[in-house]
Amino acid sequence: MDPNVVINELENLHVHPVLVRWIRAFLTNREQCVKIDSHPSPWMRVNGGLPQGTRLGPLLFAILINLLLKDWIGSLKFADDTTALEIVPRCSPSIMRLIVDEISNFSSSRGMELNPRKCKEMIINFLQYRIPCDQPMFVNGQRVERVRSFKLLGVYRSEDLTWKVHVDYILKKANARLFSLRLLKKAGLNNTDLITIYCSVIRSILEYASPVCADLPDYLCSHLESVQKRALKIIFPGLPYCQALKTSKLKILECRRDESCQKFINSIRTKA
Repeated sequence: MDPNVVINELENLHVHPVLVRWIRAFLTNREQCVKIDSHPSPWMRVNGGLPQGTRLGPLLFAILINLLLKDWIGSLKFADDTTALEIVPRCSPSIMRLIVDEISNFSSSRGMELNPRKCKEMIINFLQYRIPCDQPMFVNGQRVERVRSFKLLGVYRSEDLTWKVHVDYILKKANARLFSLRLLKKAGLNNTDLITIYCSVIRSILEYASPVCADLPDYLCSHLESVQKRALKIIFPGLPYCQALKTSKLKILECRRDESCQKFINSIRTKA
């Protein structure tokens, strides 16, 4: 983050001059060193950026990229993650390459650079007769990888708009943590604490962003439910699944996804 660019953006937004001077003093002439045990390195002046964890960091970054969202509606922004969307009418050319060039130029003019290795291109096309899209996309002279699925804010989206890749991803993460539950059971941890650990460490993975993918096909629902069945089998070895649910006062995951989705929709209606 270039301090001069941030200051210029603040001045363009007509921020009070006193605040601008405070932020300028905070951003410029900063020094840092590295300390190992009791041996510090020489102090060196930092050319740009902000100390990690400061409250000003997210605010100044939002100010820095404010115009990107203001002037172009075909984008989704979350922190430093930008997703460009385009709906191409039948038999019409795509302008996504021009949009990517604009984003790249916008970033460069503000002292930031896009990382081509982290940029991905995915095409969603359900037309029976597909128009070939062989023209590659480039960022800073490097070709952008075209993928069949990619992770956006922790959720995998696929070119066929199904949830199989995402469910496989969270199943792998959740199943890996069942081993720790077995170790804690063998160590003699009581069932109440085991249920708390399951809900906090394992079920939270299975339910991440659940309103987005609430309407899952039956076979994916059963895959997710199998993780909870195995977890309760570890906690209550001699009980069938239905009885273990009653004893632990847990609900099946499908019901919880439905409730989460309904709660999310109600919150949107309330805000509207």
